Amino acid sequence: STHSVCTDNINAKVAQLASQGINLGAKSGQLNVVSASFCWQAFKSGRIHTGTTSTSATVAITGTVLSKFASLGYEAGFGQALAPVTDPGGIQRWRFRNGYIVVRPSYWTRAIRNPLSSQWVTAGGVARFGYPTGDQVTTPSGVSYSRLDNGLVLRTNELGEWIEQTAGAGRIAAI
Repeated sequence: STHSVCTDNINAKVAQLASQGINLGAKSGQLNVVSASFCWQAFKSGRIHTGTTSTSATVAITGTVLSKFASLGYEAGFGQALAPVTDPGGIQRWRFRNGYIVVRPSYWTRAIRNPLSSQWVTAGGVARFGYPTGDQVTTPSGVSYSRLDNGLVLRTNELGEWIEQTAGAGRIAAI
């Protein structure tokens, strides 16, 4: 059943983490089967997300990523963790169903939500624009933006999403 596959995947991840000296602590609440393809379990010091097949990727969310995920509303606000990637310099990009959490160890943890995160990735992502340098912001006038190392990604209800190279980033002060 879906419940038993999720439980097996989560238990395997707990065992893998334990072999690395990582203890998430006791389970907190029941197993959450969100859909036919996604389930998760909360623990005292983390969360584990997995799919509902035996070959599903299983991801443990801990530390600063967990703190940022909590501030975004956990699964209800940011969705399923899909694939963490570690870039040169140890910078981590955690892809979630509804955006990215980016961690630069010892410096910051930032979030960028869809549709801005999708625009960032589609237009060249880290290779072209670098990383988010602040959390995504929505102004009272409804403009959403995220500053990047080499640009700015924006969204308005009238114009949709777009991205600008660094030269355009200074214009955000006017928003």
